Amino acid sequence: IKAAIEAELSRQARPATPAPAPEPEPEAGPTPEKDENYTPPYIIKAVRQVLGKIDLDPASSAVAQRIVLATVYLTKANDSLRTKTPWLGRVWLNPPFSNPAPFTSKLIEEYEAGRTKAAILLVNNGTETAWGQALLSRTYPVCFVGAHAGGRSRIDFWQKEPDEPRTGNRYAQMIFYLGQEPEKFREVFSQFGVIR
Repeated sequence: IKAAIEAELSRQARPATPAPAPEPEPEAGPTPEKDENYTPPYIIKAVRQVLGKIDLDPASSAVAQRIVLATVYLTKANDSLRTKTPWLGRVWLNPPFSNPAPFTSKLIEEYEAGRTKAAILLVNNGTETAWGQALLSRTYPVCFVGAHAGGRSRIDFWQKEPDEPRTGNRYAQMIFYLGQEPEKFREVFSQFGVIR
């Protein structure tokens, strides 16, 4: 999988100047300046329990990879949306919360085309958005992260050090599973909230 993704990246010619970013859906909340919030280790541990390993993290950074440890990860520099890089294998996706729409669309497209074998997606609870409706209209299991069985009510993301989470997250999250083992997802992620 790593070789296939790297071959596709090297095959494609990068434009001299990047194309303009797609317009984000208007919504109150996260901004591009605040997108560098990394998933805490306990969530990534749960992701690995379901997926086995992470072949691709298509919206990442070197900092995030200290915890995620994907076989291949893509950053702003080798943008997985502007290139035709296939999202192969088992995918972990925590897209920029300021503009998750193109990432969620790409994930759905890659999964339904059979290139992504399984995926776990972490997004803000945007049930009213077009991308939220696109996810919810399918049969993908979703965990609505919340106070459940004495657990955490919101995810504390980190920015500089994994053991120093930034507290006070004002947004609820949803974690979706796209794959053939929904019961495994339910078993592992029910510790974080209600699964639908």
